[in-house]
Amino acid sequence: RYIGIVVASCDSRKLLIIDGGVKPILFYQKAVGTDLPNTRQFLRNTQSTVELSANGFLVKENRFDPAIYYQQFPRVAGRYDDTYVPFQLVGEQTEALEELAAFTRSRNIPLIFVNLPLTDDYLDETRNPIERQFQQYLNRQSQAAGFGLIDYLNQWPNQYGYFADPSHLNRYGAEALARALAGDYRVPWESLQQQSLIAPQPTE
Repeated sequence: RYIGIVVASCDSRKLLIIDGGVKPILFYQKAVGTDLPNTRQFLRNTQSTVELSANGFLVKENRFDPAIYYQQFPRVAGRYDDTYVPFQLVGEQTEALEELAAFTRSRNIPLIFVNLPLTDDYLDETRNPIERQFQQYLNRQSQAAGFGLIDYLNQWPNQYGYFADPSHLNRYGAEALARALAGDYRVPWESLQQQSLIAPQPTE
């Protein structure tokens, strides 16, 4: 038995199928400004230049400290962030989400969409309203398509130790997120437990 979990932020998303563990199998294209061929190229470049874990994750040890981080990297205000230009939540992304929801329903796979945390340092006067739109969009889509939604956007706004930079979790944040999901009643973990109880035993 499987549980489908999509973990995402407004600017990037990854589809995960969970079967007693987490296995990344597909990246969605960015919701804004980036097409699918570019995403495939990004994955090829990433896989060839960085060391991924056995489960396909890039493990980030560093912890975000604004006082140090912005001595090394420029602070990019939301109004200059091309990730959000042009911002749109319709078209191919909505079609893909609807198809994913329909597919998981047809296979009796519970689908949960998890909106990932961001820091308050990242959510400035430009990004914050856009992220609110994304939250509203997810609410509408979850109700229309019948999938679950867990919104962790503001889970750890100033717990910078969980982030590698203003908008990406590090390994410590990923562990905290995994623990939060493991204890979240909105994820039907019991369906996996029930399946394991009735699974046939191997014969000798």
